[in-house]
Amino acid sequence: MEAERMTTTRIVPVVPSRHDRARAKLIIILAGLFLVCCSHVPPVNTSGRTDSEKKTEAAQKAREAEPQPKSQPLPKLSSGAEEAGRKWISYMRDDDGTEYFYDRDALAESSAGVIRIWRKREFASGAAQREIVTLDEIDCRKTRYRTLELRVTYWDGRTGTSDKATRWVEIYQDSTEEYLMDEHCTRNPAP
Repeated sequence: MEAERMTTTRIVPVVPSRHDRARAKLIIILAGLFLVCCSHVPPVNTSGRTDSEKKTEAAQKAREAEPQPKSQPLPKLSSGAEEAGRKWISYMRDDDGTEYFYDRDALAESSAGVIRIWRKREFASGAAQREIVTLDEIDCRKTRYRTLELRVTYWDGRTGTSDKATRWVEIYQDSTEEYLMDEHCTRNPAP
């Protein structure tokens, strides 16, 4: 019989080369950085508002914090009978058929450069409302206005009222408010 061949296996320890060790270190570092970066959660906007909305809201709050002119007690919206006694003067009609009126006799200066004026708008038959009567303030110096009180009358006779003052709004060129400002702010010219 033939002698069995004997094979011997020699175990040789494999020591990674310097290049392999550097590559392994780099992989470990990159994996660690990846885990750190992915585990970072950016701050979440829980209010649901964007930064620009927050800035707009802050600007509006700053405007509202402006010192408001000292005002006299407001006359309340008149009833229909009292309103019938008003001397409404027509001063404009727009392309939609809305006619604009104001009561010259009720015109008053509430503080330096701010006038109060009762206005009425009568709408054409296609509009949702028949008329709107407002008590408005016009700030002659800052070229702006706001509504202090409002009453809407609908075609079916229903009415709605509000005594909550609106925010100040800029007066634009060729608007009904500009006409009133030009007519009644001459004694209080803007600085």
